[in-house]
Amino acid sequence: MKRLSPLDYALYLLQLRDRSVGEIRHKMALKGHDKDKIEEVILFLNDKKFLDDKRFAKNYVKNQLIIRPQGKYRLGQKLKQLYVDSKTIENALAQIDVEEEKNSAKELVERWLNKNTDNRIQITADKKVKEKLIRYLIGRGFNYEIIKEILQNIKTD
Repeated sequence: MKRLSPLDYALYLLQLRDRSVGEIRHKMALKGHDKDKIEEVILFLNDKKFLDDKRFAKNYVKNQLIIRPQGKYRLGQKLKQLYVDSKTIENALAQIDVEEEKNSAKELVERWLNKNTDNRIQITADKKVKEKLIRYLIGRGFNYEIIKEILQNIKTD
C-alpha cells in the first residue's frame, strides 16, 4: 500500500472520528512524518477548523457521559491520554453540572445493584458489599462526596 502524505493521513484519521491536536501530532510522528510537515498540516487543519481542542474536549465529555456514565476524574484522565492540555480539560470538565454527575453516579449504582439483587438487600447490612460499591464508583472517576451522598439515599426495596 502506498504511504499517505502527511495531510492525507491526518484527514484519514479525522475521517474516522474527531481528534485532538496532540493525538494527530502523536499518530503522525509514529508514522514517521517529518516534524516540520506535521506542524504545517496541523496549522492548515486548525485554519480550516478541522481541529479544535476545545470543541473536541467538550464533545468528548458530553458523549462519554451519554455512552458510559463516569465521573470528572476519569474523564480528565481519558482526555490526558488523548493529549489534550490541562487548561482545556479543566474548561471541558467545568461544563459538567454537579447534578448531572450525581445522576450519572445514581445510574451506575442502579445498574450495579440490579446485576445482583442480593447486593440491594445487603448494601445497608454488609460492610463488604458497600465497600465494593464504593470502589466501583471510585474506579469510574466519581469523588467521595458524591458517592457518600448517593449511598445515603439507596433504597433497599
